[in-house]
Amino acid sequence: NELLLNAGSFGQWQGRVTLGGVAGNFDGLVTAETRQSDGYRLHQRQDRKGLYANGGLQLTPDVHTRFYASYIDNQQELPGVLTRQQWLDDPRQAEAAAVAGHYRYNVESWRLANKTVWTIDADSKLTVGLSQESQQLYHPIVYAPPFFSLLIDTEQRTTGGSLRYQRRMGAHDMLVGLNLAQTTVQGGNFSYMPGGAQTLSSVVDNRADNLELFVMDRWQFAPNWTAVYGAQAISTSREVASAGLKGDYHSVNPRAGLIRQLTPTTQLFANVSRIYEAPTFYELEDETPGGPANTLLDAMRGTVFEVGTRGKQALGQRNHWNWDVAMYYTRLRNEILSRDDPSAPGTSLSINADRTVHAGIEALVAGSFALGDSREHRLEPMVNMTFNHFRFRGDSVYGNNVLPAAPKVAIKGEVLYRHASGFFFGPTFDIVSSRFADFSNTYRVDSYTLWGLRTGWTGKDWEVFAEARNLGDKNYVSQFSVRDRAAATAAILTPGEPRAYYVGARLKF
Repeated sequence: NELLLNAGSFGQWQGRVTLGGVAGNFDGLVTAETRQSDGYRLHQRQDRKGLYANGGLQLTPDVHTRFYASYIDNQQELPGVLTRQQWLDDPRQAEAAAVAGHYRYNVESWRLANKTVWTIDADSKLTVGLSQESQQLYHPIVYAPPFFSLLIDTEQRTTGGSLRYQRRMGAHDMLVGLNLAQTTVQGGNFSYMPGGAQTLSSVVDNRADNLELFVMDRWQFAPNWTAVYGAQAISTSREVASAGLKGDYHSVNPRAGLIRQLTPTTQLFANVSRIYEAPTFYELEDETPGGPANTLLDAMRGTVFEVGTRGKQALGQRNHWNWDVAMYYTRLRNEILSRDDPSAPGTSLSINADRTVHAGIEALVAGSFALGDSREHRLEPMVNMTFNHFRFRGDSVYGNNVLPAAPKVAIKGEVLYRHASGFFFGPTFDIVSSRFADFSNTYRVDSYTLWGLRTGWTGKDWEVFAEARNLGDKNYVSQFSVRDRAAATAAILTPGEPRAYYVGARLKF
C-alpha cells in the first residue's frame, strides 16, 4: 500500500493511493490518482483523474488468470503556438486563436483486459489474452472564422486478442505468437462556435483490421553465444469512408541477431531486422490532396542494423559503473511525414518521402563511486545521450536535407551525492542542440541548456523529495510544428517550462 502526494509551481498538485492484498488464491491491486495544473502558459489548465485495477486468481496449480481495468478522464486546455517574436516577447502568452476557439484535448478512456497463463510443463506454457478499449475524443483545434474551424468529436473502439506459445527444447527457446485487433473510429469533424453551434463538416467512419503472426527462437549454440532469429507476418486493412479510401497492407519481416555474453553481467549484441509500418487513420485522412482518386499512402518499409553493448562492471570493491550503448543505421523507403497544409492553417498533410536515413547512437552511462574509505558517502553520476543523423537521401525535392524536429544531440543527466542514511542531493542538466522546423531547412530553432537540482530523503517506508527545474529561467522552445518552408513570422513554436519548483512525499503502509 502506498500514498503519494506532490505539488509545485503553476498550480500543480497530484495525489495517488495504491491498495493491494492477497486472500487465498486471489490477489488484487487498485490505484486511484488525480492531477491538476494551471499550466505555465495562459489557457493551459489540466484536470486528470485515473483509476487502475487488476486482480489475479490461481484457478489450478498450473493455470493463472488476471483481469485488468483502467479508466482515465483527461480534461486539458491547449495554449496553441506562437511566432518567434511572440515567444521572445512573452513565452507565457497563449495563441489568440487558441483562447478565442477554446482549444482543448479532452479524452475519456476505459480498458478491460484478461490474460490467462497455462503452465503445461516445466518447459512450455500457453498464454491467451483478450482486451476491449474505448477512447472518446473531444478536440477543438482550429478556429479561424469566418473561413475555417475544426472540432473533432469521435469515439475509437479497439477489440484485441493475443496468443503465445513458448517452449524450451534443449538449447532452443521458441516463442510463437498471434495478435488480432479490430479498431473503429466513428463520429465527425465539425465547424463550431465556442459554446455555441456545431455544424457537421465530415463524417468519420474508419475501420482497421490487423493480424500479426510471429515466431522467434533464442538458440544458445555455444557457451556464451546466443542467436536470436525469427520473422513477423503482418496483414492489415484500412478503410477511411470520408475519403473513399480502402486498401490492404501485407508484409513478412525477418530479423536476426547475435548476443555474446562476455561476463555474467556484460554482453555484446548485433542485429538486423526489417521495418514495416502501415499508415494510421490520421495520416490517411491528412493525405495530400490532388493525387489519383482512391489511392492510399504507401507503408513505410526499411532495414535497420544495430550493434551495441550493455553491462555492469565493478571498479574495485566499492565502485561500479554500468552502461547500455547502441549504434544503429536505418534506410527507409516511403517514410510517412507530416507538415502543415499551407492552404488550411492549423491542419496537416501526410506525404510519403522517397528515401530517408535514420542513424545514430543511443547511450546510457552511470556509476556509483565511494568518497573516501567510508561506505557512507557516494557519488552517482548518470548521463543519457542520443546522437541523431536523420536525413533525406537524394530526394527529388529536398535533396539530402536534414529531417526536421530531431536534434543532432540530446543529453540528459544528473550527478547525485548519496548518504547511507538515505539523503541525496545533486544537479541535473538537459542539453538539446538546434533543430530545423521545416523540410527546406530554412527555419532553425535554437539549442538550449537547462540546469536543475534534485534532493530528497528515503527511509524504509517513506520518501520526501524536491526538485527545481530550469533554475536559469531559460526561455526555450520545447516543441514545434513542422512545415514545408516556414516563414520567419510563422506561428509554430511551443515554449518550454520556465523556472519551476516541486515537492512531494511517498509513504508505504
